[in-house]
This record gives sequence, C-alpha cells and structure tokens, in this order.
Amino acid sequence: MPLRTPDGATVQWRDHGTGAPLVALHPHTATGAFFEPLAQVLPGVHLIAPDRRGYGGSTRGEGYAEVTQAEDLLHLLDHLDLPRVNLLGVAAGGGPAAAFSLRWPDRVQHLVLACSFLGQSARFWQGLTGETPPEGDATERELSQAVRHTPRADAWRAQVARNQAQNAGEPPQPCSVDLSALASIPNLHLWTGIEDRLFTPAMLTEAARLLPNARTRVLPDVAHAAPWEDPQGFAEALTAVLNPA
Repeated sequence: MPLRTPDGATVQWRDHGTGAPLVALHPHTATGAFFEPLAQVLPGVHLIAPDRRGYGGSTRGEGYAEVTQAEDLLHLLDHLDLPRVNLLGVAAGGGPAAAFSLRWPDRVQHLVLACSFLGQSARFWQGLTGETPPEGDATERELSQAVRHTPRADAWRAQVARNQAQNAGEPPQPCSVDLSALASIPNLHLWTGIEDRLFTPAMLTEAARLLPNARTRVLPDVAHAAPWEDPQGFAEALTAVLNPA
C-alpha cells in the first residue's frame, strides 16, 4: 500500500533485497525504477527507492508548493520504522537527500550524492568552473557516449517522455540546502561520472574545495546516470562505503 502524507499525497516505493537499509532518490528524468539494475548487483542491502512526489506512482498532494521532499522522506522512514539509514541521492535526487540530512542528521549514517548539484543551481557551479550548459536532448546531456546510441537509450528516452507527459517535478518543489552546512555531515561522499556534462568533474573539484570534509570520487566510463549506466561499478563503489574493509 502506498504511504499517504498529511497533505493527501501518496508516495509509492520499491523494496529490493535484505540487509542494511539504503534509501535512494532518483533523478529528474527517472522514477524509483531507475535503481532496479543497481539493486540486482548490490548484495546485503535493503534498497528502498521511492518515486519522488509528482513522479511515477507518487502524487502531488495539496501541499506540493510548500511540502518538501525531505519531509516526505521523513514520513516514509517513520512509516517503515527505519530510525537510521544510508542515503543515496542521484542528480536531482541529491538536493532532497542533502536537505533531509541537514534537518535530521541523526537519521543518516552515510550520505552519498552522485552527479548532483547538491541543492544549488547549475548556474552556481558554472560560475565556479567557467563551463557552459551542455546542448542536446536529455539523452545527449545525461548519458555517456557508449550508452546513448544503444537500445538501452531507447528505454531512457521513453521514461523521459513519460515524465514530461506527467509534468513530473514541475514546477520544482522547494529544496533549500545551505552548501556550507554540509561541512557538518561526517560521512559525506560526493561522486560524479567522468563523462558527466551536467555536474562535471571540474565541478566536483570545486565541491571538494568548498567541502573538504567530503570524500570525492570520479566514476569511470559513466555520465550523469551513473548507477543506471554501470550498476556493477557503482555497486562496488557503494559497497566500499557501506561495508569498509
């Protein structure tokens, strides 16, 4: 059964596997199904992947313009009786993940933000690096060259089209993140793909300068949809964080 929020929205989620809980928040061009390939190669983890409010099977509710997705996540964790989780935010899912971690830090063990603007605007990061916005459609902007011309990219385009038809994520929900406050997060991991044209490796370098507490990593062979493009490589990187030797 979906979770009903206080303002009448319903939140759908997917459960995968058993073990330590990992909640994963998806990009703007996806739904919680984005993480299914990752879940298949991530042993010993209970992966919980909600459709963020207004995406997929989750509705907008009466408070869409005021209620934050961080609050939705709090309701979900309470509903599932999960006092503390590992939290993964990919791309646009990183803002709500960061906001949640700042408001309820005792509920988060590790925070991994991958290919994410960290709750800031693209213009903010472009101002630091001098880079310009990438051109092309969502496939060209978000997928690596090796993937964007394969049959898998057709499935990506189809999901993008479904989100656009649903007007998912528009207008944007509130997501306030004080970048400097992320310095208080003890187990903060910031990653991006070597081919990411949105949150570029140069932007990750700037993020590391602003947040020296963060552990940064550039993932090989992938772009903005890193866990979907290379679930095995992403799973290995996650396992090193969640189960360090």
